[in-house]
Amino acid sequence: MEEYLTPDFILAVISAAFNLTGIGVYNYLVLKKKKKPNATMWAMWAGIATASGISYFLMNDDVLKAAPLLVGIVGCNATFLFFLVRGKFNKPTPIEQGIIAIGLISITAGLALHDATYTNILLQFATLLSFLPIFKYTWERPDREHCLPWLIWSMAFGLQIIVVWIRWEGHWTDIVAPINVTALDFIVLLLALRRR
Repeated sequence: MEEYLTPDFILAVISAAFNLTGIGVYNYLVLKKKKKPNATMWAMWAGIATASGISYFLMNDDVLKAAPLLVGIVGCNATFLFFLVRGKFNKPTPIEQGIIAIGLISITAGLALHDATYTNILLQFATLLSFLPIFKYTWERPDREHCLPWLIWSMAFGLQIIVVWIRWEGHWTDIVAPINVTALDFIVLLLALRRR
Protein backbone atom coordinates (compact mmCIF):
# COMPACT_ATOMS: atom_id res chain seq x y z
CA MET A 1 0.00 0.00 0.00
CA GLU A 2 2.85 2.40 0.79
CA GLU A 3 4.16 2.29 -2.81
CA TYR A 4 0.85 3.86 -3.88
CA LEU A 5 1.23 6.79 -1.50
CA THR A 6 4.43 8.12 -3.02
CA PRO A 7 4.45 11.62 -4.51
CA ASP A 8 5.23 10.33 -8.01
CA PHE A 9 2.33 7.85 -7.93
CA ILE A 10 -0.14 10.44 -6.62
CA LEU A 11 0.97 13.09 -9.14
CA ALA A 12 0.83 10.57 -12.02
CA VAL A 13 -2.75 9.64 -11.10
CA ILE A 14 -3.74 13.32 -10.80
CA SER A 15 -2.01 14.09 -14.12
CA ALA A 16 -3.88 11.28 -15.90
CA ALA A 17 -7.16 12.33 -14.27
CA PHE A 18 -6.61 15.95 -15.37
CA ASN A 19 -6.00 14.80 -18.94
CA LEU A 20 -9.28 12.85 -19.01
CA THR A 21 -11.09 15.72 -17.30
CA GLY A 22 -9.81 18.14 -19.96
CA ILE A 23 -11.10 15.84 -22.69
CA GLY A 24 -14.47 15.53 -20.95
CA VAL A 25 -14.76 19.30 -20.51
CA TYR A 26 -13.76 19.89 -24.15
CA ASN A 27 -16.40 17.45 -25.43
CA TYR A 28 -19.04 18.90 -23.10
CA LEU A 29 -18.31 22.43 -24.34
CA VAL A 30 -18.57 21.29 -27.96
CA LEU A 31 -21.96 19.72 -27.21
CA LYS A 32 -23.11 22.78 -25.28
CA LYS A 33 -22.18 25.15 -28.12
CA LYS A 34 -23.76 22.79 -30.64
CA LYS A 35 -20.70 23.20 -32.84
CA LYS A 36 -19.86 20.90 -35.72
CA PRO A 37 -16.31 19.87 -34.84
CA ASN A 38 -13.81 18.90 -37.49
CA ALA A 39 -13.16 15.18 -37.13
CA THR A 40 -10.15 15.47 -39.46
CA MET A 41 -8.16 17.38 -36.83
CA TRP A 42 -9.09 14.90 -34.13
CA ALA A 43 -8.25 11.93 -36.38
CA MET A 44 -4.78 13.42 -36.73
CA TRP A 45 -4.47 14.02 -32.98
CA ALA A 46 -5.81 10.54 -32.16
CA GLY A 47 -3.22 8.95 -34.43
CA ILE A 48 -0.37 11.05 -33.06
CA ALA A 49 -1.52 10.54 -29.44
CA THR A 50 -1.69 6.78 -29.93
CA ALA A 51 1.74 6.47 -31.53
CA SER A 52 3.30 8.98 -29.12
CA GLY A 53 1.80 7.40 -25.99
CA ILE A 54 2.81 3.88 -26.95
CA SER A 55 6.31 4.85 -28.08
CA TYR A 56 6.81 6.97 -24.94
CA PHE A 57 5.88 4.04 -22.71
CA LEU A 58 8.04 1.61 -24.71
CA MET A 59 11.07 3.91 -24.57
CA ASN A 60 11.05 4.32 -20.78
CA ASP A 61 8.98 1.34 -19.58
CA ASP A 62 7.49 3.48 -16.81
CA VAL A 63 3.70 3.61 -16.52
CA LEU A 64 3.82 6.51 -14.06
CA LYS A 65 5.82 8.71 -16.44
CA ALA A 66 3.53 7.71 -19.31
CA ALA A 67 0.19 7.83 -17.42
CA PRO A 68 -1.30 11.02 -18.97
CA LEU A 69 -0.15 10.03 -22.45
CA LEU A 70 -1.63 6.54 -22.08
CA VAL A 71 -5.03 7.82 -20.96
CA GLY A 72 -4.75 10.40 -23.73
CA ILE A 73 -4.82 7.53 -26.23
CA VAL A 74 -8.27 6.55 -24.98
CA GLY A 75 -9.48 10.14 -24.68
CA CYS A 76 -8.30 11.33 -28.11
CA ASN A 77 -9.65 8.27 -29.89
CA ALA A 78 -12.99 8.52 -28.08
CA THR A 79 -13.16 12.23 -28.96
CA PHE A 80 -12.37 11.45 -32.60
CA LEU A 81 -15.14 8.82 -32.76
CA PHE A 82 -17.56 11.18 -31.01
CA PHE A 83 -16.74 14.00 -33.45
CA LEU A 84 -16.86 11.64 -36.43
CA VAL A 85 -20.45 10.77 -35.56
CA ARG A 86 -21.39 14.32 -34.61
CA GLY A 87 -19.15 16.48 -36.76
CA LYS A 88 -17.79 16.70 -40.23
CA PHE A 89 -14.82 15.05 -41.85
CA ASN A 90 -13.04 17.51 -44.11
CA LYS A 91 -10.43 16.64 -46.65
CA PRO A 92 -7.08 17.26 -44.91
CA THR A 93 -5.51 20.60 -45.80
CA PRO A 94 -1.99 20.59 -47.27
CA ILE A 95 -0.58 21.36 -43.80
CA GLU A 96 -2.59 18.49 -42.27
CA GLN A 97 -1.42 16.17 -45.06
CA GLY A 98 2.17 17.11 -44.24
CA ILE A 99 1.60 16.48 -40.54
CA ILE A 100 0.04 13.09 -41.29
CA ALA A 101 3.00 12.24 -43.56
CA ILE A 102 5.53 13.19 -40.86
CA GLY A 103 3.60 11.09 -38.33
CA LEU A 104 3.55 8.09 -40.67
CA ILE A 105 7.25 8.51 -41.51
CA SER A 106 8.05 8.69 -37.78
CA ILE A 107 6.13 5.51 -37.05
CA THR A 108 7.57 3.68 -40.07
CA ALA A 109 11.13 4.72 -39.21
CA GLY A 110 10.69 3.68 -35.58
CA LEU A 111 9.27 0.29 -36.57
CA ALA A 112 12.01 -0.28 -39.14
CA LEU A 113 14.72 0.63 -36.63
CA HIS A 114 12.93 -1.04 -33.69
CA ASP A 115 13.56 2.19 -31.77
CA ALA A 116 10.72 3.66 -29.69
CA THR A 117 12.86 6.62 -28.61
CA TYR A 118 13.57 7.68 -32.19
CA THR A 119 9.87 7.30 -33.01
CA ASN A 120 8.78 9.36 -30.01
CA ILE A 121 11.21 12.20 -30.66
CA LEU A 122 10.12 12.42 -34.32
CA LEU A 123 6.49 12.35 -33.22
CA GLN A 124 7.10 15.41 -31.05
CA PHE A 125 7.81 17.33 -34.25
CA ALA A 126 4.54 15.99 -35.74
CA THR A 127 2.75 17.01 -32.52
CA LEU A 128 4.16 20.53 -32.78
CA LEU A 129 3.07 20.83 -36.41
CA SER A 130 -0.40 19.44 -35.58
CA PHE A 131 -0.99 22.44 -33.33
CA LEU A 132 -0.28 25.00 -36.07
CA PRO A 133 -3.87 24.97 -37.41
CA ILE A 134 -5.37 25.51 -33.94
CA PHE A 135 -2.82 28.27 -33.23
CA LYS A 136 -3.90 30.04 -36.42
CA TYR A 137 -7.60 29.42 -35.76
CA THR A 138 -7.38 30.62 -32.13
CA TRP A 139 -5.26 33.63 -33.07
CA GLU A 140 -7.90 34.72 -35.58
CA ARG A 141 -10.91 33.93 -33.35
CA PRO A 142 -9.92 33.57 -29.67
CA ASP A 143 -13.59 33.42 -28.70
CA ARG A 144 -13.99 30.10 -30.55
CA GLU A 145 -11.78 28.18 -28.10
CA HIS A 146 -12.70 27.88 -24.46
CA CYS A 147 -9.80 28.34 -22.03
CA LEU A 148 -10.76 25.72 -19.44
CA PRO A 149 -9.76 22.49 -21.25
CA TRP A 150 -6.44 24.01 -22.32
CA LEU A 151 -5.75 25.11 -18.74
CA ILE A 152 -6.55 21.59 -17.48
CA TRP A 153 -4.33 19.98 -20.14
CA SER A 154 -1.48 22.40 -19.35
CA MET A 155 -1.73 21.38 -15.70
CA ALA A 156 -1.93 17.67 -16.57
CA PHE A 157 1.25 17.68 -18.61
CA GLY A 158 2.95 20.13 -16.24
CA LEU A 159 2.41 17.51 -13.53
CA GLN A 160 3.84 14.90 -15.88
CA ILE A 161 7.05 16.96 -16.04
CA ILE A 162 7.23 16.80 -12.24
CA VAL A 163 6.65 13.02 -12.28
CA VAL A 164 9.46 12.57 -14.83
CA TRP A 165 11.73 14.75 -12.71
CA ILE A 166 10.95 12.75 -9.54
CA ARG A 167 11.60 9.48 -11.41
CA TRP A 168 14.60 10.87 -13.34
CA GLU A 169 16.98 8.24 -14.69
CA GLY A 170 19.22 10.55 -16.70
CA HIS A 171 17.47 10.16 -20.07
CA TRP A 172 16.81 13.59 -21.59
CA THR A 173 14.38 11.99 -24.04
CA ASP A 174 11.94 11.27 -21.20
CA ILE A 175 11.27 14.98 -20.71
CA VAL A 176 10.81 16.03 -24.37
CA ALA A 177 7.18 14.89 -24.83
CA PRO A 178 5.85 16.34 -21.54
CA ILE A 179 7.54 19.70 -22.15
CA ASN A 180 6.35 19.78 -25.77
CA VAL A 181 2.71 19.04 -24.96
CA THR A 182 2.65 21.35 -21.91
CA ALA A 183 4.01 24.23 -23.98
CA LEU A 184 1.64 23.62 -26.90
CA ASP A 185 -1.44 23.40 -24.67
CA PHE A 186 -0.34 26.51 -22.77
CA ILE A 187 0.10 28.48 -26.02
CA VAL A 188 -3.49 27.64 -27.04
CA LEU A 189 -4.62 28.74 -23.57
CA LEU A 190 -2.80 32.08 -23.96
CA LEU A 191 -4.23 32.58 -27.45
CA ALA A 192 -7.74 31.83 -26.19
CA LEU A 193 -7.31 34.34 -23.35
CA ARG A 194 -6.63 37.19 -25.78
CA ARG A 195 -9.35 39.83 -25.98
CA ARG A 196 -11.36 38.36 -23.12
